[in-house]
Amino acid sequence: MAQEHNAIKYGAVLSSAASTAVGGAYGDVGVSRLSETLQPTFDLWGNPDWAILRGERLYARSVTSPVVAARFSSIELVNPTTSTKLVVVKRIRSTAAATDAFITMDTGGVIAANAVTVRGLPREGRLFLSTGVQVSICTLTVGDLAAGVANEQDRITGNGAEVRDDWVLVPGTKLFVIASTVASATQAMLSWSERITFPGELQAR
Repeated sequence: MAQEHNAIKYGAVLSSAASTAVGGAYGDVGVSRLSETLQPTFDLWGNPDWAILRGERLYARSVTSPVVAARFSSIELVNPTTSTKLVVVKRIRSTAAATDAFITMDTGGVIAANAVTVRGLPREGRLFLSTGVQVSICTLTVGDLAAGVANEQDRITGNGAEVRDDWVLVPGTKLFVIASTVASATQAMLSWSERITFPGELQAR
């Protein structure tokens, strides 16, 4: 079947998502047939259950960075340099009463000593059902650092405290959650999305 004439050239997944979200056949890339009889108005980004239709994958993971004497415990969410994904961190939540940590963004690879690395697990049931548990391209690394945060951008303190600002990680960037004092554990849950970028999208305007 030929592509619909009004499909988005470089973001065909978006017009396909729109068609599927309103009941079109899966795989249709345009919405012209729909618009011939209806004038739909809906927010393609408004429903989390439509994320998979627009090519986004939703992940989360809860991790603990243990106490190390005279060192700062840290958590690093890393979008690797080899990634083709744009990552948006939606939520960071403290999961321990003693947590007091700074949050900041940086570039490069993992720098923590005694590193233990895991990957995000899906918050989307269709990813479990398709090919088993699909893990994130991002890595979550816990470990310890000799120095704390130099350029803190936010802070999270106390059990259940949350940061819900969006943090956009392009390939080769990472998000730190680092204890504010030495010899203290850091426990946090991070929730984020990953999707393939469109041409030119990684360039600042």
